[in-house]
Amino acid sequence: MEIEKLKIAFNKLSDYIFFDENQCFREQVSSIQQIKKFIEDTEPMIQFSLKNDEKYFLYSVLGYAYRVINQAEQAIFYFQECITLTERNPKLKMITLIRLGEAYKYANLHKEALELFDHALKLSIEFNMTNYDDFIYQHKGKCLMEMGEIELAKKYLNTALKIRKRKGNIELIKSTQIVLDYLNNGSVKGKC
Repeated sequence: MEIEKLKIAFNKLSDYIFFDENQCFREQVSSIQQIKKFIEDTEPMIQFSLKNDEKYFLYSVLGYAYRVINQAEQAIFYFQECITLTERNPKLKMITLIRLGEAYKYANLHKEALELFDHALKLSIEFNMTNYDDFIYQHKGKCLMEMGEIELAKKYLNTALKIRKRKGNIELIKSTQIVLDYLNNGSVKGKC
């Protein structure tokens, strides 16, 4: 599979992805077979001679695919491979830290996930790259929600919501609002 075909196949995965309220709004899949097929078709490409940006993309999509089928250890492996390719690119490093933090959250390593989100925020401030701050706050808020830190989770989610309203992205606003509504309705008692 060529990189361009891989990008198309990866984009089609969104048809099988949803946020599961019963699992703290983690991304889950409606067809694990489709995701596994994608992984089976994609992993052999690692053996090819690829440019760094192609490797980065390949490792990123594999990390994502493994995360959404709840194989966090494999996801962590691939996102750590991505980190090695981002040392000279603060923006990609910040994005990868967010993705790696999510993988750690799926592995129930919440403290480590929070450290990665904080590191991503530090890069955002240091290099004035605030375009992803809403993602950092969203993921940090959801991580805190999983830890039972509901009031602190609301604080970060509200910050994400304010940023997303300024950006005007309806889908992102909706995804944050759903989690906040869930928390404000008292649906979570302790850890979810």
